[in-house]
Amino acid sequence: MKSSWVILLITLGFLHLPFSILKGQDPLFSQFHISKAYSNPAMTGTDGTISLSSIVREQWGAIDQFRQFPGAFSTQFASAEFAQSQLKNAFGFFFMRDAEGDGMLETQMFGLNYAYVLPFEAKHSLHNIRLGLGLFYNEKSIDWDKLLFSDQLDARGPEFFAAQSAHAQYFNEFSMNAPKWVEINPGIVYRLNQKSYRGKGSQLELGLSFSHLMTLFTRTQQESLQGIATESNNKIIVHGAAFIPGLQLGKKGKKFTPFPAFRYEQQSQINTLTVGSRFMFMNLGTSIFYQNTVSDRIAYSTDAIIVGFDLSWPIGKGQIIETGFSYDLNINGLNPTSGGTMEISVKYQYLDSRKAGKVVCPSVNRAHSDRYENIWHKTIHRKHMN
Repeated sequence: MKSSWVILLITLGFLHLPFSILKGQDPLFSQFHISKAYSNPAMTGTDGTISLSSIVREQWGAIDQFRQFPGAFSTQFASAEFAQSQLKNAFGFFFMRDAEGDGMLETQMFGLNYAYVLPFEAKHSLHNIRLGLGLFYNEKSIDWDKLLFSDQLDARGPEFFAAQSAHAQYFNEFSMNAPKWVEINPGIVYRLNQKSYRGKGSQLELGLSFSHLMTLFTRTQQESLQGIATESNNKIIVHGAAFIPGLQLGKKGKKFTPFPAFRYEQQSQINTLTVGSRFMFMNLGTSIFYQNTVSDRIAYSTDAIIVGFDLSWPIGKGQIIETGFSYDLNINGLNPTSGGTMEISVKYQYLDSRKAGKVVCPSVNRAHSDRYENIWHKTIHRKHMN
């Protein structure tokens, strides 16, 4: 019995390796323009009156071929966001499931977001500051049926292994005490829209968010599968994007438009920088980003090129469907073993243009921006139009 418990503790530690060495690193999406409300609550509601999004992410699928590891990583994300008719308030919710090691270790997150918009103007520019707050509920569990313990082994080979450990009854105690915790995550976004009388002006967006904020005060969140008080390291995200009319190529209505963007994430001693651009031509989009992840704790560093494609089309007045695909190609020694990372996304957007005035101002994060009105500056626009 003693040896079984030793194996159990070792197995739990091994399954928790990506999160213990990296100290609780959260899932990271390549298509962060789709999952932005997960990264920063202040971005809630920036895609119109109603926005529904989903992402399926499969990371390092080829690991299954190498039995040194228990399997790949699989993450699913879905969100719904709603903006108030006056467009100063927005709220949303999302669900995320992250499975490690062929589902051996699973984390589920339910989030509620709220954002409030403060618009103001200067002589030649329009501005708004978005304040956001997220309330996240988390659960972590383990599938004991996928684990193999010492009393199940047989020297004759895997076909003679016992179907269940003799100490399986003790696993229920761990399951009943599966860690559950709540987090408060604030965020802020500043958006600038430069006025232009020759067409669309330049736009800039900068954001900052904090996750696991409660660890700054308690440092004892219960995330351990063994019921041990452990800390979930707080996370800081800085992100930005821009729209610069001078970078556009082509004629009116058929312009090739770049949207440069960056995202920096720091959690524990893991630092991830993603920088690149999205490119739009009519309803077709491509993106290319470089991503570098460095750990100060261990000799760990990865580099990847993220290539993405998306297609959008209208399905009714003010309604758009967008589908996207991205692939992370590791460009260091990890690639032959990992097999890269794939994401598939679907987004639905509805914009009630009747309540938004008639001034066209593209959002820097939106693929088909020239089809939308910047409803976040509605009250200012109407004042100029009267």
